[in-house]
Amino acid sequence: MNVTVENLAACKKLVRVEVEAPKVDETFESITKEFQKQAVLRGHLGVIRQVRFTPDGKELASVCDGGRVIFWSLDSKEKSREWQLPAGRVCSVAFTTDTRYLAAGTSEGVVDLYRLYAKKKDSE
Repeated sequence: MNVTVENLAACKKLVRVEVEAPKVDETFESITKEFQKQAVLRGHLGVIRQVRFTPDGKELASVCDGGRVIFWSLDSKEKSREWQLPAGRVCSVAFTTDTRYLAAGTSEGVVDLYRLYAKKKDSE
């Protein structure tokens, strides 16, 4: 087995693993044995197009082709909020660093911007 790490950009790396065909299952098992599934989050009916962690690391947002955006609490592993957007519209999502806004890229070539939280008065 050959393992190489290549720099692609300042902060991104590609790990390439070359394995002989008969040893693929054994190699995959040895690489992933330390990873353990933490939860199964169910709530989408369509194909999930994207998942993103919020910048604060407290929630995960998932977007499906049915137009549903679901926020999941990483503490409780439950839905914390959800929106139903027009079916087939949402292709990608991104957050502002303060997690107040969500931008959703759509199949119509536009970006919809949503306010998730009001600004706290004591922090203005």
